[in-house]
Parts: sequence; structure tokens; C-alpha cells
Amino acid sequence: MSIPVTYIVLAVLLSILAQFGLLYSQLNSQVPTGRDAEAPPAIACPIGVNAEAISRFRTFLQFPTVSSSTTVDHISEGSAEAFQNAEAFLEKSYPLVWSRLEVEKVGTGGHTFLLKWQGSDDDELPILFISHYDVVPAIVTSANAVGGEWLHPPFSGAWSDDGYIYGRGTLDVKYSVIALLEAVTVLLKEGFTPERSLYFTFGHDEEVR
Repeated sequence: MSIPVTYIVLAVLLSILAQFGLLYSQLNSQVPTGRDAEAPPAIACPIGVNAEAISRFRTFLQFPTVSSSTTVDHISEGSAEAFQNAEAFLEKSYPLVWSRLEVEKVGTGGHTFLLKWQGSDDDELPILFISHYDVVPAIVTSANAVGGEWLHPPFSGAWSDDGYIYGRGTLDVKYSVIALLEAVTVLLKEGFTPERSLYFTFGHDEEVR
């Protein structure tokens, strides 16, 4: 599977706008509800095209985090190191998130992340953002390795001359893990504190549940 670089950038920006636009509107008003409620004012995207974010996304694609329904921890045989390396990569790549938010590893085998960003008003209901970083197996044969299903190795994160990024997880759904972490990092750097607490969960076995 592949996805154009422009789509990745657009996905990151739209994710930030869609998922965090609500938070910005809460700074001065309550969340509008009902059919006749006024829409919140438009906001400017806090970041532009970020080559480093794209690089982090491509690196994240290179971990073959294949889940399985037949193992106790839902990690496929031979993939334990890939999961460990992927988890370590996120912590190393987003130090501000890991130092400022509460981070737990939960779920079967303790490979699912649960992050909490404490809000300023405990009376407000929290918001939960969900994603996952496990993927389904990628079968590469001589028939589909070139010119077929996979034009590039499925865990290469290759950025090809045709403008596409290739890799298992580009669309389902490692991009949203990176988009959320990039957005939180930007907001933390800007000194933003959400009104209501925010939770983020990045599952390791969504594909087999």
C-alpha cells in the first residue's frame, strides 16, 4: 500500500485542525451543540509542512509491528523486537509528550499506550483520541514484489519518485499516531493547556480484535 506525500501532509494538517480545532474554540466559549448552534470560528493550522515530521512517519513505518490473534500478547511470532523498537522510537521522538503527559502501557502484554493530558477544568468531560500501530501481515512474493501489489518493500517507508510513500500502515493507521503526537508536541511548545483532559490510546492489537 502507498500514499502520496501530499496526502500525508494533508492528513496531518486535517488531523490537527479536526481534532484540535475544538480545543482552541474552548478557550473562550463552550462547545456548541444542537442543530442551530453556531459553528466555532475558523483557526489557522499551527504548523506548516514539516519535513522532520514526514521523516519520523517514514521511520515509524519501518517497524514490522504485525499483530496476531494466536499469541498470548497478540504480537506475531518474530515481531516482539519490532514492537519494542517502535515503542522506544515514539518515546525518543516525542520527549516533550512523554515528559509532560501521563504515559501508561496497558492492555494485553502491556504494549498499548494510554496517555493523559490533564486539563484545567476537572468538571469538563474528557476527550479520547484513538489510533493503533499494529498492522496486518504483508505477503511479498516474486509475483507481486515488483509491478504488483508492492512496488517497494512493505516496511521500507520508501519515498518514491512518483511522490508516494510506501509501506504497511501508511493508511491503516500509523499516520494518525504520528499526526496526534506531532500536534500535541506543537501545542505543548506553544504553552497550550486544554480545558478538559485529553486521553490518547495507541493500540497494539486492533487488527486482531
